[in-house]
Amino acid sequence: MNTGMPTDEVTDAIAYIEMHRQEMAREAGVPAACAQALRQLQELLEQERQALQSDNGGGPANVDAVANEINRVKSLASGNNQGRHFQRARSGPGAGPGQQQKSRRNRSRNKGRGTGGRPGGR
Repeated sequence: MNTGMPTDEVTDAIAYIEMHRQEMAREAGVPAACAQALRQLQELLEQERQALQSDNGGGPANVDAVANEINRVKSLASGNNQGRHFQRARSGPGAGPGQQQKSRRNRSRNKGRGTGGRPGGR
């Protein structure tokens, strides 16, 4: 369906939404940032679809660009949600800061253990 390049206005709008998403992700977390970005992108997509129907817009390239960005942000949101479930499960009542420190110690203890001067690996 793509018949060229999206207009500068749509490209700028997508870039603005992405910059705002990244800033919000640092402050409020990725899921909240992605949710807000998806709402804004859905609004932009609806505007571009209306413009396409009335022949007052940049055409199918604008719709495609916004739809591709929506898919990208959705994948960011879903990929991060899986990680959140894992973190939430580990940070239950039995999993305190001591467990995280223990795993760091184990990694540092094993770091640097090589072959002890013996010839290489297995």
